[in-house]
Amino acid sequence: MILENKNWKPMYKTTAILTLIMLIIIPVQIIVFGLSSHPNTALGWIELFNSNSLLGLIHMDLLYLFNNIILVFIYFSILISLYKTNTNTITIAFILGSIALIAYIASNKSVEMYFLSREYLSATHEIVKTSLIASAQNMLLEWKGTSYVTYYFLGCITLFLIGFAMLKSTIFSKATAILALISAFFMSIPANFGTIGLIFSLISLIPWYVFCILLVITFLKMSSNNPQKQTSA
Repeated sequence: MILENKNWKPMYKTTAILTLIMLIIIPVQIIVFGLSSHPNTALGWIELFNSNSLLGLIHMDLLYLFNNIILVFIYFSILISLYKTNTNTITIAFILGSIALIAYIASNKSVEMYFLSREYLSATHEIVKTSLIASAQNMLLEWKGTSYVTYYFLGCITLFLIGFAMLKSTIFSKATAILALISAFFMSIPANFGTIGLIFSLISLIPWYVFCILLVITFLKMSSNNPQKQTSA
């Protein structure tokens, strides 16, 4: 009842703006990844960070970290918009989505790798350098380890639940719901699960991107109209 009785129009507008920022970040990431490849070794990552720190941070998904922080606002805005019509499903989705995002933040090692690379640059003894390379290797394993896989699977389930909840809603269009379900399907295999995982993750971006565009349109309408009477395009 607390969620229903509040004026959430400013939140919807804020979420729409943040989602637009996400829509800008996504192609930037794709362009960077297309123009330069990931290093294949821990030493390669250290050298990348020391030669171009910004490029190293982007390759280690720092921009993706910002995207996931924006997702908190998206999940919450979806929660408050669908809370009245599908309370259980959307609440579970919000809880699982929040856990997923926390897991991802824990998995990201971009800042740690930056500082480790600086230490390597200033190190003078080979034993120290070897130790730092080993630490970098451990960071790379943690980056795509348990927390990351947990984030991926919970994110997939969250998007499935959101899609099903939207299907029963008059606020979001059926196209929005279907796009969420399609994107969730291609998120069923984590990006670090070999070639198939990488292909699925890239394909999932297409319905996700259009889904986010429709979210922006809907949230902007909801920020200026009564959401209970507004059906998105």
